[in-house]
Amino acid sequence: LLFLTITPVFSQIVSSDGIFTYTPPSPGEQERISKQAAAFYPITKLNPDNKRIVTKLSTNVYKISPWPQAGFNYDYYLYVPDDFASKYLFATSIASGGEQGKGPEYYSEWARNVVMKGNWETTIARGLKAALLYPAFDRPANSSAASLTRDAMLLKKDRLSRLDLQFVAMIDDARSFIEDEYKIQLEDKILLAGFSTSGSFASRFTMMHPERVRAAAYGGTSFMHILPYSRDQKKRIDLIYPIGVSDWLQITGKPLDRDTYLKVPRFLSMGLLDKEDRTRYDGLYPSSMRGWIDSRLGSMEKRWNAVTKILEELGNFEYKLYRDKGHALDEEDYVAFLNRYNDYRESATTLPAGTASAASKIDFSSNNLTSFRVLRGNPSVIIKPIINTNTDGFITSIDFSFLSPSGESILSPETMMRRIQIQIDVKPDSGYTIPASRNPNRAYDSPLLSADAPNHPLSKQDIKIDILMALYIAYEDLSGNQFLIMYKPK
Repeated sequence: LLFLTITPVFSQIVSSDGIFTYTPPSPGEQERISKQAAAFYPITKLNPDNKRIVTKLSTNVYKISPWPQAGFNYDYYLYVPDDFASKYLFATSIASGGEQGKGPEYYSEWARNVVMKGNWETTIARGLKAALLYPAFDRPANSSAASLTRDAMLLKKDRLSRLDLQFVAMIDDARSFIEDEYKIQLEDKILLAGFSTSGSFASRFTMMHPERVRAAAYGGTSFMHILPYSRDQKKRIDLIYPIGVSDWLQITGKPLDRDTYLKVPRFLSMGLLDKEDRTRYDGLYPSSMRGWIDSRLGSMEKRWNAVTKILEELGNFEYKLYRDKGHALDEEDYVAFLNRYNDYRESATTLPAGTASAASKIDFSSNNLTSFRVLRGNPSVIIKPIINTNTDGFITSIDFSFLSPSGESILSPETMMRRIQIQIDVKPDSGYTIPASRNPNRAYDSPLLSADAPNHPLSKQDIKIDILMALYIAYEDLSGNQFLIMYKPK
């Protein structure tokens, strides 16, 4: 057998077929090469006051501005679901961001829209009952730094330097914020997920910082995965990052903690119909390794079997190939996998001082969308309301999320809808003074709202939550079709 002809060197590990080897650096190499790696470079002018700057965007969403002195040069956002109960923070990297080269403010707005309007990330967070951390990393032209590319990891004295370390700092700051604001101490480890760009991020971050990851689920990575091997012994080729780890010290500044990494539960998924081969995009994979990818792993059609065969030997990997999907993920499978490694607190969330109590925030629709009634039309968009009150129980605002009839998040409702109106009816025996209206119990009619409005503050501040009888949402799509949904308190 071929692997018997290999002469092992300093703690070398050889795959069972004798093809791949991992050779950790010697102590002398560790000391010499680690000094060459890039370090985090704080841009302190982004936060001259050197403090955490928090903007509360809604009941459930916070924006945390750059805090270079604490380890991060970019905004990040926190989404905290109403039934927040997980002991772990759920985190992901920016998954798309649309066009590249738009600048940090553009990607911060993209991240804001994800957490405010909802997307697969917030759907998974709700499924895990976990707070979501979503960073607003920059995506320069001709780069995909948010997937921890080779070029990005080698950047020195740049705002983008060491996004993996900036992510770690965001995790620690988010945990600290939640402890301060909610009086809840989360575990050090996180539940991690990603797809496409953020799928590559999740795969690579897990290998870089396995001590910080409880479990990770990712996909949409062109059937590729970073391998914990340093050399293809048969072809006599060193596997450089992000194919393998031959230059791991140069990239990360520390030896690979291979044993800890292999203990992290990981879930890898792909769509068989996915035709997006990221190995061919400039900057994502070294052009010098494309020949090795083709000869050892094969084309997109064959790569899945080759990669999973290599990873299967390592253990703690689960795989799923969707024969009916292209470049898409299955949120339910992510939630099911991550929930196996999730733990919940015994007590309910303690909301921050000065906000509504748990009893004064009513979510009128469940995740399976069974608690509403469509009174008019056959809508392709379901608007889910969450009513917020002050400490005295008076309604202050209504948050919106936009979902398909099957419960999937809709990121850009303005591409499907034109306008929305809210109507509130109260109990006839409540003693509330009803304004003149065709409906004798109608206490409130909102002005017409645009479809991308995630929150509506009420102009009337005298409607108590306990006298509410029904909430109606009337809206219109781009073709002029009109819909009416009614919600009633459970």
